[in-house]
Amino acid sequence: ANATHYSARKNANATTSSSPRAAASSTAMAEAPCRVRHVVVRGNEKTHASVIRQEFRHAREARTLGEISQLCASGCAQLHSLRIFDSADVLCDSAGVGPDGAPLADIVVTVSEKKRLSHASTGVHTSSGEGSMDASVTVRNLLGHAEEYNMVMEAGHQRSNAFKLQISKPRWLGRDIVLAADFGKQTVSRQKHSSFDEKSRGGKLSCTMGNAEDPAGCHDFSYELSLREVCKLPMRTASWSILEQRGLSVKSAISHTYTRSSLDNPVMPTSGSLLRLSTELAGFPAFGDALFHKQQVEVQRHVPLLPQWQLALHLSARGGLLMPLGTTPRPVTVVDRFFLGGPNSLWGFRTNGVGPREMRHTQDGRVNSKTPRDALGGDVLGVATIGLSCCLPGKLKEYGVRGQVFASAGSLQSISEIGAAGAAAGGSMGTTARAFTQSMRATVGAGLVIPTAFGRVEINLSHVLRRQAQDSIQRSGLQIGVSGSAV
Repeated sequence: ANATHYSARKNANATTSSSPRAAASSTAMAEAPCRVRHVVVRGNEKTHASVIRQEFRHAREARTLGEISQLCASGCAQLHSLRIFDSADVLCDSAGVGPDGAPLADIVVTVSEKKRLSHASTGVHTSSGEGSMDASVTVRNLLGHAEEYNMVMEAGHQRSNAFKLQISKPRWLGRDIVLAADFGKQTVSRQKHSSFDEKSRGGKLSCTMGNAEDPAGCHDFSYELSLREVCKLPMRTASWSILEQRGLSVKSAISHTYTRSSLDNPVMPTSGSLLRLSTELAGFPAFGDALFHKQQVEVQRHVPLLPQWQLALHLSARGGLLMPLGTTPRPVTVVDRFFLGGPNSLWGFRTNGVGPREMRHTQDGRVNSKTPRDALGGDVLGVATIGLSCCLPGKLKEYGVRGQVFASAGSLQSISEIGAAGAAAGGSMGTTARAFTQSMRATVGAGLVIPTAFGRVEINLSHVLRRQAQDSIQRSGLQIGVSGSAV
């Protein structure tokens, strides 16, 4: 029998014969009886052989040469997805005849391993109006089980900082399952918008099943245990609502996130769709003083209108609902609420500039329309955007820069506000929904979308069409947003 060879390195020059004789010969060979005798592993100086053999665990169930061929090709692809090998070659070779007269074959797997320190990088990003720099180091296969260690350090210009360590194990039990454990501590400065700092330290265990690009999508299950603190409040100027939030809280929560994506590009999508559903239950299992149920949904649809994505239509919507739990429900803490406004959120408004806000105290006790307000966050969130993007001429097209126009509408309210407005209008479900939609803000804008090495950069000029009295808007209309991707 002739040996059959597979490699994770794709051969761009491979061709397939279409003659009837060649097709008949190929079919006959695929149906030829054959069984696997041994799986031989070579070249694994740091990697345990079991990591490689588990990708060919079904080989002994094969009964024809065609079945063995499919298993070899699949196993080779899975070894490549572990990202610990420079190359992975599989050879299916003749191994004589078995006691029952059936032909036997050996699967010989030869790998070339990567260095353990596989990635180190630095970058910049913005979150809640704060620019941050980050540095990350990734080490793979340290113990020889294809595990991955990722350490991230961040520092922001408003005193925010973070240290995170993640340990993950891909392809658990030879299946498309990733187990991960995250540990770290973080300080987020919200002084500019809400007069407090948020400190948190704790860990999270997660299990991710599937892939977002597959038709079945990706499921992520996690459990988080963390100690949070609302601290460093300016006692003389912070609003009463923020002062009431001061102190420690323990969060014990389980969550599930489902993601399905067919986007052609996660940074600059021009076709495809995205669906993300997220559910979080805090206070499970009867532990911690954070008690709430949080539901979020996000959908995107991108449609090319002209050939080669010269013009594309973009539709997106995002919603969320936060409900307190318990026999005597308490208001959810400010660190768990939704916020809206600013770049990559609702353009035209300042960061966290939409939704419930409360005036800060002043040194002399006097307040006026220019007195700063603290963003308190909300329980019900809804925002939708429609836009058009197009390629730009000349050098801008070569660099992937696109022009865009868009219109957005969104709102953020507390449950108590919606309930009071609905009760005043009759108290039915329909009147409550109308009370929320009537609070919608609206904005239009145009700008540039630039793909860069550290993510997606948007420079937009926006104009607010509709606002509420307590909202904070960007007077000049010019805003810049940086994000890792469009999703």
